[in-house]
Amino acid sequence: MGTGQHSTSRRPDGSASPWQGAFSRGAFSRSAFSLVELVVVLGVVMILISLLLPGLAGAVSQGKLTRDLALLRSHAASIAMYAVEFDDIYPFWGEYSNPTIAAQGWYLPMLEAEYFSSEQEVAPGIQEGFPYETAAMSKCMVYNWKFMRPGYTVPSEEQVAEPVPTRMVAYPSLKGLVFRPSSGPAFDAQTGMQNDVDVFCCGDLWIFPVAMADGSAEAGDYLQFNNGKPVTEENGIGVPVSTTWFGVRGIDRW
Repeated sequence: MGTGQHSTSRRPDGSASPWQGAFSRGAFSRSAFSLVELVVVLGVVMILISLLLPGLAGAVSQGKLTRDLALLRSHAASIAMYAVEFDDIYPFWGEYSNPTIAAQGWYLPMLEAEYFSSEQEVAPGIQEGFPYETAAMSKCMVYNWKFMRPGYTVPSEEQVAEPVPTRMVAYPSLKGLVFRPSSGPAFDAQTGMQNDVDVFCCGDLWIFPVAMADGSAEAGDYLQFNNGKPVTEENGIGVPVSTTWFGVRGIDRW
């Protein structure tokens, strides 16, 4: 074969191969996407993402709510076991005379009695020192119900916490025991910043989990736990679940 000549693929009978043209230069070259095609593809992707995101967000929210319900149900069971061991009394941290603070510290005597191993067990993932923002106990469980009647309340600075026996709960399946008061910690101890959070009462109708005194649990907004009626407070008393009217003699589930 001489210099500059190209070999030709041929059959044994001397005829040219049908694949010869197929493998010629440029036969398999592909042009790049045009700008218009890229814009169309990106537009389709963005539409698909916008359709999927609400469903994914809803699934995440529902999953979180399910976990919170299970956590509060577990806490209600632990509180019941604690009460059996400690004279039928709801967890009461005697160092706090103010019933609001005493209710926030419900888990402290249970930590001391080793019903919980750490604050993280009380509120998984919470900043240290803020478990009550994930799992709070009703103030009714550490305050005399007689001072939670309309017309008989006293100013918050005069309110005094006291041990409350579990047998005082008139309707265990209807009275809220522990609940999630907010969607997260209001204050980030690491950054020193105030976080945006959704609160149980009494603004927008956010859905929050509540465990009842009998160990059952359900989710709802504050109006659902107040018989659908507007909240009326008197010296901080009257907030559904948290400071229910008539205290342990009242009801939150309707």
